[in-house]
Amino acid sequence: MQMKAELLHTAVKNLLQNGGKTLAERTAEAAHLTEREVDVLRLMGNGDQNKIIATTLGITLDTTKKHVRNVIDKLQARSRTHASIIAAQAGIVGNPVAVFTEA
Repeated sequence: MQMKAELLHTAVKNLLQNGGKTLAERTAEAAHLTEREVDVLRLMGNGDQNKIIATTLGITLDTTKKHVRNVIDKLQARSRTHASIIAAQAGIVGNPVAVFTEA
């Protein structure tokens, strides 16, 4: 009985600590993504290629490729597209297509 109480206490404590975090924040933390990797993932989710990501973030192409590989590995994704889908489902990236209407 004592073990169940301790487990319940730990579960409640974790819930209270993480309850204010978004799904995106919890997913990024669970995958141990760095801030820069999240930046790269957001741009990947927008469909940007490595060269565009490198230019946007002011980093080299080789560094970009390393970040992309890390993101894919950490999310246990099969490809950059799969990583982007995981990110979209977690809310890390939004809908990259903006619709404009004339008034």
